[in-house]
Amino acid sequence: MKKKAAIFSLVFCLLLSACGGGDKEPAATPTPAPTATPEPTGSQTTDYTKYNTYIDLLDTVYQVDDFLTAYFEQVETQEEFALTEGGDYSLIGDELGLVYTKDIMLFNNLDGVEKLSPSYPGVDEAYVGMIDSIKILVDVMEDMSSYLAFDSFEEDGYAKAKEFHASIWDALDAYDQWAGQFANGMDELNKSTRGDDLANLEQSGEVIMFHSASIIYTAQDIEDLFWDQIGEDGAATGLDTTGLDELVAELKNHLTALRAAMEDPEERDKIYLFWKSQEANSPFDYVDIYSDDLNGLETALDALVEQAAAGGDLLEPLYDFNEAVSELIDSYNNYLVG
Repeated sequence: MKKKAAIFSLVFCLLLSACGGGDKEPAATPTPAPTATPEPTGSQTTDYTKYNTYIDLLDTVYQVDDFLTAYFEQVETQEEFALTEGGDYSLIGDELGLVYTKDIMLFNNLDGVEKLSPSYPGVDEAYVGMIDSIKILVDVMEDMSSYLAFDSFEEDGYAKAKEFHASIWDALDAYDQWAGQFANGMDELNKSTRGDDLANLEQSGEVIMFHSASIIYTAQDIEDLFWDQIGEDGAATGLDTTGLDELVAELKNHLTALRAAMEDPEERDKIYLFWKSQEANSPFDYVDIYSDDLNGLETALDALVEQAAAGGDLLEPLYDFNEAVSELIDSYNNYLVG
């Protein structure tokens, strides 16, 4: 599954009557439904809980996909539990961690989310089809965390591992059928909001957020240009790079403008964590952290473009670029929107 993180909605509290104290979730962007759902006007407000819940769930889907990839590198893809030749069960633990506490919190708020407005045709259907399998797989992942952390499989002769495998196997059909549709649908939904997101940011005078979002969207377009053409072996015979130079130039222009804005105290202070970083007792310099993410993205982009020009294997630089984009999106969501 091609993994593309998504940025949280970008509209600010001044556009929403429901904004309040700091314990609220990040303010959400109006997300036009693929159907003719009317936009709120005047004093109307709308609830964007569904969209941001789906965004959180999409991150979980990608985590599950990474887990399954790691799992079936060590365990045979068959109903009966067996390690692959040379398989090391302990290596599966590399894909498991404390993040699953967040998943539990998310799942506590999922009941009936697909019934909320607006409707997202295709995405809602995929959610209903896959959610039980996702819940099963996340439960397995959580239970396996401690099982693997203490190498308990060595003590019980893989007895519990066989139970985990049975649960994974039972969930696979529904996961395989619907998870990809959910991810692709959310990708298209995210793209459909771009114009409104950027217009709202620009009109609100949020220069840092505007250029950041522009960089992310352009980077995702670059990812798509490559992902749509390369094979499973990473080769791209006759790679068509039409439009790549323009996309790279656009991204670099936004990088230059963003770096300039981050040097401007007036613009920097519009971002709460950037402003907070300037205090003498601040434990983190979020401006430096965010700058490092931007530098990492540019480095990965240059390596990808260079490899494409040389005609070599693109999988490694493309995955590196994908990771850099995902890290920037995480920082955007956590430091700028959060």
